Amino acid sequence: RVKSFVNATHSRWAGAPSTRLLIRKKVNLSMKALQKGEGLQVRALNPEAFEAAMQAIDNKPPTAPRAVASQKRRSPNSKFRHIKLNQKLTSAVSSREVAALVRRHVQEFNDVNVSTAMVRLQRLSVPGQAPGAEEAEAVAMLVARLERGAGDYGPQALANAAHAAAKLSALSPRAAAAVEAVGREAARRADQFSPQGLGMTVWACATSGAHSPLVFEAV
Repeated sequence: RVKSFVNATHSRWAGAPSTRLLIRKKVNLSMKALQKGEGLQVRALNPEAFEAAMQAIDNKPPTAPRAVASQKRRSPNSKFRHIKLNQKLTSAVSSREVAALVRRHVQEFNDVNVSTAMVRLQRLSVPGQAPGAEEAEAVAMLVARLERGAGDYGPQALANAAHAAAKLSALSPRAAAAVEAVGREAARRADQFSPQGLGMTVWACATSGAHSPLVFEAV
């Protein structure tokens, strides 16, 4: 009975150290019950015997799952990281500061970070003045990121990015490519967009001159 319990439990949950300790306690209690009820002279397992028994039952070392578990505990919370990045983008006071954040962290950006960066670059740019080299590079990096991930981005983030990119397209021709990417997704997923988001996307396509005929057909 003890061996069956350990075999069934260890094969599923032995990776966590706390669970392994619980298994050992259960085994000891079971052995004590056997000793009391049936008169068996059985000693509680010591740590070395427990480890040897577990390895013999599962036929693999128990340390590998523990390493995976500890690695997961050390991995950063990506959701919290994206929130912190968005806070940095929204608190930036100049387009150069936003561009610097984009250059450093664009590979970490999710859909909300990309759209926020687009919006902040557009709002902080000087009307009628072409963006500097740093801002132009940041726009190109954001467009490339959006084109690669548009299929997985949320509708609202896509609409916000397209709206900002359309306003930036007058200053940076590369921004029109972002509008086209959003237009393709809006045509494919029109039923997922809110009326406001769809209207923003259509406006962006019409204003920027992006080649997105399918989005107009979808509407």
